[in-house]
Amino acid sequence: GGARLEFVMALILMAALCCYGYSLGGGMMASLLRSRASLRLFDLISGLILSAVALTMAAGLVAQ
Repeated sequence: GGARLEFVMALILMAALCCYGYSLGGGMMASLLRSRASLRLFDLISGLILSAVALTMAAGLVAQ
């Protein structure tokens, strides 16, 4: 019984922290991305990261 209670309490705590963390992180990102130049830089960096991940996954599939 005690382990179940601990699990449920940890699950509730994790859900609450994630919800507040998402809103806090979103607010911080919104303040950083107010100007057009910073938004373009963010788009460029995220595009490069996603392209690198796609190439890495494609190379892994070809190597198999």
